[in-house]
Amino acid sequence: MTPERETAHFAQGTGRPWLDLTLALSAIFISIISLIVAVRHGAAMDRLVAANSWPFLTYGTSNQDVKGDPRILLQVENAGVGPARIETFEVWWGDQPIASSLDLLRHCCMSDPGVQIDRATARAMRLSVGVIAPSVLRAGDAQTFLGLERTDANAEIWNRLDTARIKIRMRACYCSVFDECWESDLVETNTKEVKVCPVPKVPFHLSESWFSSSAEAPAPSN
Repeated sequence: MTPERETAHFAQGTGRPWLDLTLALSAIFISIISLIVAVRHGAAMDRLVAANSWPFLTYGTSNQDVKGDPRILLQVENAGVGPARIETFEVWWGDQPIASSLDLLRHCCMSDPGVQIDRATARAMRLSVGVIAPSVLRAGDAQTFLGLERTDANAEIWNRLDTARIKIRMRACYCSVFDECWESDLVETNTKEVKVCPVPKVPFHLSESWFSSSAEAPAPSN
């Protein structure tokens, strides 16, 4: 028997070197363009996913509740489309940093800033307070950090707070679910992108003594 011989196969060309070179370069060019399109499409999809998870915090305030009764609320609202992980929150009255909702009320609206407000006093005043950071705020939700229902007994303080609520300065640093973080004054639409939220010199919070008080606390407003 005569063994079968393998026949070598060679790439077929056009017989015209310049045309073969042109076709090869065209194929390489098309491959590069396809790769660029794929990369840009992936980047666009990443931006779309990020946009669909974008949080945006704003300051919201009102002096009437849904029933039309006089009640002041100072809130942080998430007007974005994704949850906000609030890392830090700061408040200033004038040039003075404020450490808590109670300090804010004392400095802006009470004749004696040194007066102490415990939980029993807050309840009698129809005062509610809350914590903004650290927390997670869902899209479309709001968190109240100070609320005051108007009564005959607190009318003077309520009126002062009604004027002061639009003069308060704030700053918050918050992040998305993708760990993209921003700083905002909660008033302007522009935000500053940051890699890491800086530690505030005077964080806005409630002291442990407030929570350990034996007096019954007013329910925080949401």
